[in-house]
Amino acid sequence: SSVDALWALHAEQLARDRLETEDSLPVWGQPASNSQRRTANEWKDAIRAQGVFSEGTRTVSPYRRLKLVMDYWCALWFWPIRAAANLPSRDEFLTEVSLALTGNLFRPGLGPNQTEDLFGKEYAEHAGDIAKRITNEAGMLDLNKLFEQFPRLKFVDDLAKRHRFHHWELAFADVFAERGGFDLVLGNPPWVKVEWEEGGVLGDRNPLFVLRKHSATEMTALRGEMFQRYAGLREAWLAELEDACLEHDGRGEVPGIKDDGAWTTAGHADRVVRVDTVALTNFATLYDAAGTPPRRARLPALHAKTLLGVLEKLAAHPRRLGDLGDDFHVTAHWNETISVRDGTIRRETRFPKDASELILSGPHFFVGNPFNKTPREVCTQNSHYDVLDLTTLREDYLPRTNYVPACSGEEYEARTPRVGWCEEGEDEPRKVSDYYRVINRRMVGPLAERTLITAIVPKDVAAIHTTVTTAFRDVRELLDFAALSMSVVLDFLVKTTGTGEMNLSWLSRLPILTADCDPYIRSALRIRALRLCCLTTHYADLWYRACMSQQPAANGMTMTAIDAFRQDAWTRQDLRLPDDWATLTPEWHRDHALRTDYARRQALVEIDVLTAKALGLTLDELQIIYHVQFPVMRQYDAETYYDANGRIVFTPSKGLPGVGLPRKAGSTEASIGVGWEDVHDLEEGTVDHCATVPNATAFGVVYRAPFDTTQREKSYRAAWKTGA
Repeated sequence: SSVDALWALHAEQLARDRLETEDSLPVWGQPASNSQRRTANEWKDAIRAQGVFSEGTRTVSPYRRLKLVMDYWCALWFWPIRAAANLPSRDEFLTEVSLALTGNLFRPGLGPNQTEDLFGKEYAEHAGDIAKRITNEAGMLDLNKLFEQFPRLKFVDDLAKRHRFHHWELAFADVFAERGGFDLVLGNPPWVKVEWEEGGVLGDRNPLFVLRKHSATEMTALRGEMFQRYAGLREAWLAELEDACLEHDGRGEVPGIKDDGAWTTAGHADRVVRVDTVALTNFATLYDAAGTPPRRARLPALHAKTLLGVLEKLAAHPRRLGDLGDDFHVTAHWNETISVRDGTIRRETRFPKDASELILSGPHFFVGNPFNKTPREVCTQNSHYDVLDLTTLREDYLPRTNYVPACSGEEYEARTPRVGWCEEGEDEPRKVSDYYRVINRRMVGPLAERTLITAIVPKDVAAIHTTVTTAFRDVRELLDFAALSMSVVLDFLVKTTGTGEMNLSWLSRLPILTADCDPYIRSALRIRALRLCCLTTHYADLWYRACMSQQPAANGMTMTAIDAFRQDAWTRQDLRLPDDWATLTPEWHRDHALRTDYARRQALVEIDVLTAKALGLTLDELQIIYHVQFPVMRQYDAETYYDANGRIVFTPSKGLPGVGLPRKAGSTEASIGVGWEDVHDLEEGTVDHCATVPNATAFGVVYRAPFDTTQREKSYRAAWKTGA
């Protein structure tokens, strides 16, 4: 048959080429070869390319004909769904296979004896006789012309290159013809899995990457070294990751970094982010010092092309925190090593006598919540904190502190950092603790649930240097910045920096509201920040000053803030949301604060929407920010359920240990009674739950059915439409 004839001719050609191009290599313990011939690698490569592989030739070898047919068969099993319409019928398949095996298709002006023009100069000189036999016995086939006339065969060839089909009997035809196969095969196992796995790709060059199970951090550190050591590895690594994205047609939702808790490896055209000079200019504006040339800009961590448009808008925003000049002051306050050593503070875990004895640490607060957790009586690790129930918090509550002042009151005040301005009628700057401040965690994790973690802290309170506090000369600027910094929009901007530390340099680049901001948006942001943070009497003065301040009105005039606050409303109707906007007063009351989990979540959702509108983003851009850049938050949101009273009844959040029911009854030391799996379908009634935490007494919680979860992106759409 034509297949057998081609294979025999290929085996002969391959054996001859191998004999002429392989040099003898001495092996210890084996007799030395009589031949000491050495040939240049360039010549060997030319012989193989012009001969068997038919690269750039005017006709093809028997190997290339056979490989195209064998690749065609393999390609049928790897045919992309999007190209299903291009699949061949049985007759089309047989016709095209026959053409590949026996067809004659060449450009005019060439004949079978013109071996140099057909195969190349080096091969004509090396094996002109067998080259002539090939053209006489197998015919002439110009692949480029074949692919022009039969595009499906070109598609097959591209699939073969992408998937690297390997045919043993073809690649080693001379060995199979002479011996029927190999006596012994030595080789590594197939380290690379079908799915994308960085360790597997790098393991192609060094199997230890798979065997040692490196962490993501270790893998990142070793990757660059591997790229330097192994030529072509970087290109192979990128190719594995990029193929699926480059082949995508751009339709459908852009996948997030993670979906359902697993890293997303599905391809999408929007995941290929092309960076040009405009993008570099925006990066320099957002991430670098003024005047940094675009080509020296830091590159952000972006996971979708659409987000380039978001960064362009944020870069174009005309006002940033640093523009306030001396009217804001950032400090890290007490260094928990140096300040202990010099006798300013000492380690002692207890409840403070008043706010001046409270020194905050990172776990004390979370996004929009200055009373997130309190240290346990014995607190030696970050995990030794308990989540606070805001619904039962005393009006004058202060959490435990791990540090207290160690010097006299006068000395402690003297050592406290000062702001950079003097109040009217005063000669010296006040202490930073004389102001309400925005606090954020200094050490941040771009891959964590939230990266920019901020709240408002009371006067007199201090903090250790794992946090950063920002004081403002104008309380209205304080509220504006606090609200914006609670949003996923500013959090997204911080995530893209990849930084592990939020300090003055990064904070000063964050956008703040402009003077022409929509008065309703400004007012709505302020009151939501107030209702989230003003949880105790320690905020009474801030509440009063904010309510009695003057702010722009829609008619171009000014109005007292409390009048605007009373006109506000939620963007959705739900019995779990307090319908009390019209009854707010300038005097603080505990019911003015948002205390239930559901109401606080809704306030943060609306802050996200308001911030997006204030900074000129679209709803689609806000949704893609959340969907793509907040995988952990999305996972927690999807599995967090609320009861009819607005209390969290179940959550997988690692930041809320002890909150809600355990997944299974008795599955943790902190649970007594039923588990979430026992009651999640309950439509009415109550669930009495007795929870305990280590080193604390048990407390009872009552959950009222039914229970439901929320979809943040759906909430965004509703809030945007309603007018938040």
